[in-house]
Amino acid sequence: MSSENLESSSVKVEGPPPTPRAVGRPRRLTLAQILDAAIEMGLDGLRIAALADRLGVRPAVLYTYVTGRKELVRLAAQRASGAATFPEDEGQSWREYATQYAEALHKLVEEGQLVSTLVSGNLGPAVEIDSSEQWLQVMLARGFDLPDALDLLRSIDLIVLGGAFLSSYARAVAGGEAEYREAVRSSIRQRSAEDVPVIAAHSDRYADTALPRWRTTLALVLDGVATRRGE
Repeated sequence: MSSENLESSSVKVEGPPPTPRAVGRPRRLTLAQILDAAIEMGLDGLRIAALADRLGVRPAVLYTYVTGRKELVRLAAQRASGAATFPEDEGQSWREYATQYAEALHKLVEEGQLVSTLVSGNLGPAVEIDSSEQWLQVMLARGFDLPDALDLLRSIDLIVLGGAFLSSYARAVAGGEAEYREAVRSSIRQRSAEDVPVIAAHSDRYADTALPRWRTTLALVLDGVATRRGE
């Protein structure tokens, strides 16, 4: 077969060529590097082989750091969630503990800028197991039944994560919360008062509440729980 025939019969392969695996001694890794790579890939459905390929090492190398996938996911989840930052049971009231938990979650998500990571799905349910277990133990010890303890936990998660998402949204749109509120006022001024009479008449109040203050909402929820408990 001529060279022309060989060229015409060859099959074109779409996409970039595969990355060749490095030969020789495996690269030196730290456990922190392994856990960070696992978090970036997403813990749900994570495979040791895929993680090793991402790090450019053989799967056997990773087993010198962890005993298997279960330990890898647990350690990565703890690193991602910062479980150690959540409050300890020091005999405080349920309300004090709930407030401390909310503040710790806010610090983790807001200051750690994890909103985009959460939204992208790279942090699955595994990240909340340890902190949820601790929460339930504390609340059950203070007279909550399991459904009420879980309902309050989910309410706090919703309040804090919702506030963090809106803060992230404000930064993306206008550079910050104050700037976003001013942008809301500007949008109102551009509208006819006849079209939006109620908002136009209360523009400052509307703008000030454009980004709900999560601590105020949390206090209202905790007040409601206290009332139902007869406190």
